[in-house]
Amino acid sequence: MTHQKSLFNKNLFFEDLKQNKHIMILYTIFLLLATTLPAMIMYNSYLESRHFYMLSDVAEMLSMANPFVTIINTAAAVIFVILQFGYLYKTNSVIFYHSMPITRKNMLVTKFLAGFFAMIIPILFTFMVNLSLNVIIGFQFWVSVANMFKIIAAVLLTTLFTYSVVMFAQSFCSNVFALIIAVMFIFLLYPVTKVVAVGTFIAYMPTYYVNLTLPLADYFYPMWITFSKTGLLKIFTPSFAIYLVIMPIILVSLSAIIYSKRKSENTNKFFAFDIVNKFLKYYITICLGIGFGTLIRANVNSMNIIINFVVHTMAIVVIFSILQAIFEKNIKNMFANKKMMLLVIICILVFVTIVEVDIFKIDKMVPDADKTNEIYIDMPVFSRNDYYYSSDELKFSERKSIEGAINLMKTGKISKDRYPSRDEKVVYLNFSTSKYQKWGIKRRIFVSNEEFDKFLELVFDTKEYKDQLYGFDNIYIPENGKYGLHIAHVKGENVGSEYFYIRNEKEKTNLVINTLKEEAYSAKYSDIRGEKTTYFIECEYRKDEKNGGYRYNYRQIPVFESFEKTNEVLDMFYNEHKENIQ
Repeated sequence: MTHQKSLFNKNLFFEDLKQNKHIMILYTIFLLLATTLPAMIMYNSYLESRHFYMLSDVAEMLSMANPFVTIINTAAAVIFVILQFGYLYKTNSVIFYHSMPITRKNMLVTKFLAGFFAMIIPILFTFMVNLSLNVIIGFQFWVSVANMFKIIAAVLLTTLFTYSVVMFAQSFCSNVFALIIAVMFIFLLYPVTKVVAVGTFIAYMPTYYVNLTLPLADYFYPMWITFSKTGLLKIFTPSFAIYLVIMPIILVSLSAIIYSKRKSENTNKFFAFDIVNKFLKYYITICLGIGFGTLIRANVNSMNIIINFVVHTMAIVVIFSILQAIFEKNIKNMFANKKMMLLVIICILVFVTIVEVDIFKIDKMVPDADKTNEIYIDMPVFSRNDYYYSSDELKFSERKSIEGAINLMKTGKISKDRYPSRDEKVVYLNFSTSKYQKWGIKRRIFVSNEEFDKFLELVFDTKEYKDQLYGFDNIYIPENGKYGLHIAHVKGENVGSEYFYIRNEKEKTNLVINTLKEEAYSAKYSDIRGEKTTYFIECEYRKDEKNGGYRYNYRQIPVFESFEKTNEVLDMFYNEHKENIQ
C-alpha cells in the first residue's frame, strides 16, 4: 500500500486513466478534425490553384499552432477535471473517496496527473500523425521538424497551464455550475479588465491608438487570441516557458492546501464564498461604472472641460450606485454605506481628474529624436490624384528619417476620426517607437498633404524606404506554380482596371521584376510626384516569419508613368493578352 505521506498513488492513477479512455479517443478525433483534416483539405486546394501561400497555412495547421487547438484543449481541460473530481458533487462519493487510506493531497496530485496524462496522450498521438505527414509531403521549408517539436512543447505547456487553472478552480468548487463560473471568472478577469482599461484610455487620449491585444501583456496570459495573431514560436521564449512551468506548480500547491483544508465536504457555494462574492460585486460595479461613464462622457464630448468633468463624475457615481443597489437587492441601500460611498467618490474624482486634465501630459508626449533608434509609421505608400492610400507599417532607422517623422508628430494635429474621408486633404498616420510597439501603443495624428509630401521627399530616396515600398527581395514566384504575376492595367480614373497574368514564364517574370527594380531604385521623388499609376503588379510576398517559416500574402507594387522601360514591357505583355482573348 502507498505510504500515507506519498503524493502519488500508482493504482489510483492507472484506474483513472483507464476510466478516461473513451473521452481520450473522442478528444483525439477532435484534434485530428482541427489540424489534420483541414490541412489535407487545404493541401488539396493548393494542388488545384498552386497559390504558394496556402502551403504555409497547411504547415501551420499540421504543427498544431492554430488557435482552434487551444480552444479544444481548454474545453478538454474542463471536461477532464470534471471527470477526475466529479466525486465532489455527491456526498456519498465524497465520503467514499475520503475514507480511502491516502491523504487528500495524495489524491489531488494523483488525479491531477492522471487527468493531465489523459490529455497529453491524444495531443502526442495527433502530433506524431501530423509530423509524419509533414515529413512525407515535405513541408520542412515552412515549419522544420525541429520547430514542430518546439511548437508541441509550447502546446503541452499551455495545456498544462490551462488544466492547472481549471483544477485550481475545482479545488474550492463543489458543483459543475460553480466550476464553470469560477473558470470563466479566472480566464475573463484579465481580458475584461484590459478591454475596459484600453477603451477608457482611448476615449480620453484621442492622440493614441492602443491595440486591444496588447501583445506583450498577453504573453503572460496564454489565451488563444495571442496565438491567432502572432506566431507561437515568437512568444514561446525561455522566460515564457519557465512561466508556464512555474505557474502550474504554484496552482497545484495552492489547490492541495485548499483541498486539504476544506471544512465542508459538499456545498453549493464556493470556498471563501463571501470574500469572492464581495470582490465580484465591487469589481463588476467599478468596471461597469467606469465603462458606461466613459461612454456617456464620450457622447457628450463638450469643448468645456468643466462640463466634461461634471458629466463624467456624475455618470460613474450614479451607475456605480445603481449597480451596488442591484447587488444588495434593495434600492434603499444605494447610499447606505456612507463611508464606502465617500471613498468611492474620492477615487472617482481622482480618476476623472487624471484623465480629463491629462495631469501626466500623455497627449503631448513626443519621443526625443536623439534617443530614438527606430520609429514605425502606419502610412500610405503611394498616391494618386492627391489622395494617399494602400497603407502599410514601415520602419525607419536612418537619422534623417527619424527626425523627419518626429517633426511630423510635432506639427500634426490630434486625430479623433479613425476613418478619414477621401474628401479631406489630410493624411492619417500612426506612429510608434520600439519601446511602445511591443505594447501595441501608437500615436495617431493627421497631417496635411503638403506636410506629408515633404516627409516622402525626405525618405523616398533612401534604400530603407524603397526596400519596404517595393519589397523586391521578398517577392516569391514558385518554380512550377500556376500563379506568377497578377498585373492590373489602370485604364483611367473612374474607369477601372483590366487584369492579366504572367504564369509559368520565368523569363517574362524576371524581365518585369528586374526592369521595374532598376527604374524604381533610380527614381527620384521629384520624378514621380503627382504622377498617375499605369499598372499595379500583384504578387505573392514573403512578409515575415511565423512558426519558423514564412507567411505569404499578396503585395501590390505601383508602376508610375515615368517608368518608361517597365511600361514598354508591360504594354507588350498587355497587348499579347488582348490578342489571346480575341
